[in-house]
Amino acid sequence: MVASNEIKESEIQVPVNNNLTFKEKLRNYLKKGIDKESEKILEIQKSIQSPFLTNIMKIATFTGNDDFYTIFIPMLFWCDVSEYGLMRKELFKQLNFLSRSLVLSFAYSTFITGWIKDYLSLPRPKSPPVIRKLKKSYVDYEYGCPSTHSANACVLAFNFLFFFLSFIKPIVSTSHLLMIFIYLTTLTFIFLVSLSRIYFGMHSFLDVVVGLIIGVFVTVINWLFICSVYESYFYSSVLGPIIQVLFHRLLLIYVHPDPEHYCPCFEDSYSFFCFFDGIAIGSWLDKKYFGKHSLVKTYKMKYGVVKGLKNTFKKEPPVFNKINQSFLRYSLLNKLYDIFGLKVILLIRYLLGLIILITYKKLTRKVILFIADIIFHNNKNSESNKSKTDLNKIEKDNKMEKIDEDNLINHKKKYHLPRHSAVLISRNVEYIGLGLILYANIHLFYYLKI
Repeated sequence: MVASNEIKESEIQVPVNNNLTFKEKLRNYLKKGIDKESEKILEIQKSIQSPFLTNIMKIATFTGNDDFYTIFIPMLFWCDVSEYGLMRKELFKQLNFLSRSLVLSFAYSTFITGWIKDYLSLPRPKSPPVIRKLKKSYVDYEYGCPSTHSANACVLAFNFLFFFLSFIKPIVSTSHLLMIFIYLTTLTFIFLVSLSRIYFGMHSFLDVVVGLIIGVFVTVINWLFICSVYESYFYSSVLGPIIQVLFHRLLLIYVHPDPEHYCPCFEDSYSFFCFFDGIAIGSWLDKKYFGKHSLVKTYKMKYGVVKGLKNTFKKEPPVFNKINQSFLRYSLLNKLYDIFGLKVILLIRYLLGLIILITYKKLTRKVILFIADIIFHNNKNSESNKSKTDLNKIEKDNKMEKIDEDNLINHKKKYHLPRHSAVLISRNVEYIGLGLILYANIHLFYYLKI
C-alpha cells in the first residue's frame, strides 16, 4: 500500500547539517522513535490478531471516518420527538446544544491534528514490517502524527460524558455502579478506537498518544470556555456569523502550514470548518427569527455545571402520551404509524433529510466548479483542482495500470488542493450550505409534521 510514509527516504529525510531548523530537528528526532516502534507494532499485530478482533477493530475505526459523521451528526440534530410525547422540549434543546458543541469540537480537533501533521510531516509506521490491513483510501496520503481518529474518539466520548454530567446527572438519581459503568464505557470506546489504529498499522504509539492529548484538550476547553463565552456572544451579536466565518478562513489560509508532500489535512479542516459555519449560521437565524420558540438555547455554565437546570425542568413536566393522530399531516403517515409505530416515521424523516443533503452536495460541486471554470478560465488547470474523491479514482486507475510508486507520488503533488482556487469557492458554498440545510431540515420536518 502506498502511503505518505512509503515515500522514498531521500524525499523525507532532511540532510544532516548544522543549519537545521527547529522543525527539521524535531521531525528527525521523532521519526527515529517512530521507526523503532515499527517492530513493536508488528509484534502486537501478530500476537492479538484474530478474525473476531479484526471485525471489532473495523467497527471502532469506522467511528473516525467521514461516513460515520455523515450518518451520526444528522441523527443528533433530527432526533426531536417532543411532539410525539416521548421527549421533553427542553431535552431536545440540550441535545441541540450538544450537537453544536460536538461539531465545533470535531472541527478544531481536525484542524489541530491536521496542522501538526502538515507541520511535522512525519510518516506513518513503515510497511513493511508493519502490516497494513485496511483498504487504501485518501487517508493513506495523510501524514501519521498525530492520530485524528484518536483525537476525535476523545472528542466524541468526552462530549457525551460531559453532557451527561452537566445536564442529566443533576436531575436524575444515579448510583455509583451506574457512574462506574459510564466512565468505563467512555474509556473503553477511546481505547478501542486508538488500538484499532495500531492494530491496522495506520499509526504508531506516539501518533495515538498525541491524538488523545489533543482530543482531551479540545473537549475540555470547549466545555469550560467556548460553551459559556463563545455562544453567548455569537447569538447576541449581529456580526457573530461574519466574524466567525472570517476568523476560520484566516486561520485556515494563513495559519495552516504547507506539508512536505501532498496531504489532504487542509481539505478536511476546511470542509469541517465550513460545515460548522453552516450549522452555526442556521442556528443563529433560528435564534434571531423564532425568538422564544427557537430550538436554540444557550446555557450559563461554570466549571461544567449548568445554572438553573432543575428550575427549567420543573416548568416543563414530562408527558408520555400516545401520539395525537392529527399531528401527522398526511393520512399515509398515519397508516404507517398505526402499522409500524414511530420508528418508521423517524426513518422517513432521516432518509428524506439525507436525500436532500446528498442531492445538494452533488449538484453544488458540479455547478460551482463549472461556473468557476468559466469565470476564472481555469479549464486548462482544472486537473490541479481535483478533490479527494477524484484522488480515489486515480488510485483505482493506478492499480489497474500498475503505475510505479514514483508516478503515484507525482499524482499526490498534482492533485493537491490549491488554497486560492475555484475549489475553495466550491467548498465554501458546498459545506456551508450543507450545514445550513442540515439545520433547516429540523424546521422542514416540523412543517411536514414527520
